[in-house]
Amino acid sequence: MPDREVLGLRGKMSLGVVASETLTNSLLGGLATGRHGVLRITKFLTERECMEILNQDIDSQFERYDPARYAAEAYRIGPTLNEHRVPHGVSNKYWRHASAARSFWLAEDRNLVPHNWISAKLQHFLNKPAKPAIIRGQELYWGIIREMNKGTLTHWDDISLEFPQAPFDFSIDNQIALNVFISAPTAGGELVMWDQRWHPDDEEHRVGFGYTPDVIRTDRCVSLRPAAGEAILFDPRNYHTVTTASKGRRISFSTFLGISKQTLWLWS
Repeated sequence: MPDREVLGLRGKMSLGVVASETLTNSLLGGLATGRHGVLRITKFLTERECMEILNQDIDSQFERYDPARYAAEAYRIGPTLNEHRVPHGVSNKYWRHASAARSFWLAEDRNLVPHNWISAKLQHFLNKPAKPAIIRGQELYWGIIREMNKGTLTHWDDISLEFPQAPFDFSIDNQIALNVFISAPTAGGELVMWDQRWHPDDEEHRVGFGYTPDVIRTDRCVSLRPAAGEAILFDPRNYHTVTTASKGRRISFSTFLGISKQTLWLWS
């Protein structure tokens, strides 16, 4: 009998949304094993911290995602790994983009680096180091700032499927998506996640980076609208999407967490 995980028909996960003021290893473990659907860590950033990031001239640094791959208009500061995938790893262009993004945050006139805030908070909550993921001895860029007001196609993110040859210089047990919201819409902009993972047959529904809506075979889903300052964590291997924001800007600090026993590995 085919494996239920391969078919994208796992035993039903919980779709419960757990809200907490602190992130704990127990909560993160519950998310990784499917006992929780989504974690909302309230007040992860203060209102002042959100405003300080917004005031760092980020609008001038936004670069549009490739329209050929991303049907909905969206912008980001910093590269994402899956945009630069090549047959034997990561393209040279990725490293140039990573260097440019780091230079922006480390410029002499920049009075903050949000990555330092985020990694310090993760280390404080989970009592383990949070480090950039590594490919062939080189640190990956993590923590893109992205604005997605037009929504996204339905899609999944799974490093083990995107890079079957295991690109990292280490192994991870689970992959979790972390989005810390710097600005959030008051209407629209919901995260919708389904209790379904990728199956090879799904490729007939592919459109660029994502899929048409009829790829979804289940009505089991969770939907929530983020609030500014909170962190949303979920398993990105499940199909998910973002709806159009109709009032306000949807700007997040986004990264993946690779969970291992001793370390949190970070990449975007």
